[in-house]
Amino acid sequence: RRRAGQCGERLPSVYRGLLRERRTRLERDAARVTPAAILRRTERGGQALAALDMRGGRAFLTLVERARTRRDQAVRLVESLSYKAVLARGFALVRDGADRPVKQAAAVTPGMALSIEFADAVVQAVAADRGGTTRPARKPAAPAPKKDQGSLF
Repeated sequence: RRRAGQCGERLPSVYRGLLRERRTRLERDAARVTPAAILRRTERGGQALAALDMRGGRAFLTLVERARTRRDQAVRLVESLSYKAVLARGFALVRDGADRPVKQAAAVTPGMALSIEFADAVVQAVAADRGGTTRPARKPAAPAPKKDQGSLF
């Protein structure tokens, strides 16, 4: 009890000391918090925000440009894989009357209605007899060299 009484007697002085310490800290901190300091800090924050905004804008434009490039590459790939690209190189697509591709000459019968698709247009045709050969004619042989030329060795 005696000890509790001593503590009770010291309590007001301890409280005043704590209050004095807190008041000193508040006055010290309040001296640092001035309108000029707040303005400087706000200005620095605004500059940092403007820099981040510029970087964000550039990053967005870069992201959009990369996506556009990837899209263009995908479009070019799809176009290169299309049968229309093959037609543009000089080939033709032959279809029968049911609009199915004809893959071999043996599947064509005389009088059969055909549709031939080129790169620029589609033409209708009727198959004729197979009287000719399927191979192109050979080129004539080159003329034999003249006999009167002497040896070079």
